[in-house]
Parts: sequence; structure tokens; C-alpha cells
Amino acid sequence: MFSLAIESDDGELYYWSGGEIWSVHPEEAARFAQETDAEATIDMLKKPGGIFPRPIYVLRLPEGLDDA
Repeated sequence: MFSLAIESDDGELYYWSGGEIWSVHPEEAARFAQETDAEATIDMLKKPGGIFPRPIYVLRLPEGLDDA
């Protein structure tokens, strides 16, 4: 499973939970079965009028969070 994340100025990761919600808790992250689906979502978030100007990364979720 994959998720989207951004990094704050202090280096903390925030995971995309959907809409305009970003959480420091990976268990609250929106999940993607395919990395390509996660990458396509970045394009939606970054288009003009998108919800967040920081670089967005696709990350593999840690073991144990795949099925949460």
C-alpha cells in the first residue's frame, strides 16, 4: 500500500488523509493499492487551485499499516 506525504519545515512527515486534511499519524493516511494511482492524485492536488504548495511524495506505508 502507498500513501502521499509532505515534509514540514522541521522535517516531520504529514500524510494525506483526503480533501485538505494532512495528519502526522500514518494510520490515518489515505491508501493506494498502486503507486501509479498515488502519483496521479499528486497531479490533482498540485493543479492550479490545488490544496497544498509543498512537494508531495509517494511513500510505501510501513509494515502493519497496509491492512489498517
